Amino acid sequence: NLQGGVSGLRGTVQEITERKLLEEVEKKRIRRIEAQTEALAAAASSAALYAGDVPGFARQITELAANVTGVERVNAWLFTDAETELHCIDLYEATSARHSQGMVLRQAQFGNEFQALKAAPYVNADNPLTDVRTAGYVDVYLKPLGITSMLDALVQISGRNLGLLCLEHVARAHHWEPDEIAFACRLADKLALAIVNRDRVSAQEAMLESEDRHRVLFATSKDGFMTLGGENWLFESANPSALAMFGARDEAELMQKTPWELSPLQQPDGRISTDKAKEMINIAIREGNHFFDWTHRRLDGSEFPATVLLTRLTLKGRTLLNATVRDITERKKAEESLQKLSRVMASTVEAGTVKSYAALAS
Repeated sequence: NLQGGVSGLRGTVQEITERKLLEEVEKKRIRRIEAQTEALAAAASSAALYAGDVPGFARQITELAANVTGVERVNAWLFTDAETELHCIDLYEATSARHSQGMVLRQAQFGNEFQALKAAPYVNADNPLTDVRTAGYVDVYLKPLGITSMLDALVQISGRNLGLLCLEHVARAHHWEPDEIAFACRLADKLALAIVNRDRVSAQEAMLESEDRHRVLFATSKDGFMTLGGENWLFESANPSALAMFGARDEAELMQKTPWELSPLQQPDGRISTDKAKEMINIAIREGNHFFDWTHRRLDGSEFPATVLLTRLTLKGRTLLNATVRDITERKKAEESLQKLSRVMASTVEAGTVKSYAALAS
C-alpha cells in the first residue's frame, strides 16, 4: 500500500498433473531399460552361453526375463528340425521359483498360431484371449493357466526358425512397451547364440573324431566360418557361406587378408577398425572366446552389420582363431523399425503434452 505495508498476496496456480504423469512414465521406462541392460550383460557373460549348454542357459534367461519384466511365467521352446513341433526346454514360474519342462505344441493343432510365430520376429499379444494370432491357445492353454498378456520372441539363425522365448502375465492386464519387446528379442538372440555354440562344440568334437565329417559341416553351415592365424592374423580358410557373405568368387580372394581389411575404416562407435579388431583378437586369445557386434565390408565395398564369435583353437601346436560371422542385416532393420515406432509414440505423447499446456495457458 501507500504506506509500504503488505495488503495482500497474489498467486498463480498451474495444473501440472499430466506433466508429472509423463515424467513418471519416462522414469519408469529408464529404470526398465537399465534393468534390461544389466540382464543382457549378465546373459552375455554366462558360461553356459559360451559352452553351448542350451538347457542351462535357458534356465538362466527365463529367470532373468521374469525378474526384469515382472511376468509370472517365462518359457523357452525349441522347434523340431521340421519346425512342426515346439518343445518346452524350460518353464520358469516366478511365484514358486520353479523350473519345469516337457510340454509340446504341435503345428497340426495350432496351424494359424505357428504361422504367426514364423511370420514375424515377435508376437505381442496384449490381450491373447482376443488376439487372432493366439486364438487357438485360448481354451487349451491361456484360460486354464490364467494368462492375460503374452509376448513371443522368435529364436532364429540365418533365416531358420529354432524356437521362441515366451513371456506371460497371469491375472493382470499388460501392454507390451517397445523396450520390453526389444529386450525379449535380444534375449532370444542370445538363446540362438547358445544354440550356435552348442553346434560349434559338437562340430569341434566331430572334427576330432572325423576330419571328413568336419569338412561337411564346415561346407554346409549357413553361418560364415573362417580361420585366422599367423603373426598378422590373416584369414587361412573360409566356408562357402563366408565366401558368399563377403562376395568372394573363391577362397583365394579372401586368403591373406586381415579382418580389418574386410571392414570399413571406422566402426559405428567411432573407433578405428584396425585398432578395435586387434583388441577383439587379444581378448579372444586371452579368454578363449569373444563375442561382439561388428560392421564388415564386402569386396565390392558395401557394408553389412554382423555378429562375430572368435574362438581360440590349437592345431598342431599353432594357435588359431575360428571366426563365426553372422549377417544381422534383417535383425537391425527390425530393431530400427521398433526404434522408429518408439520415437513416433514419444512424439505423439509430447505433442499431446504441449497441447495440454497451451490449453492451460489460455
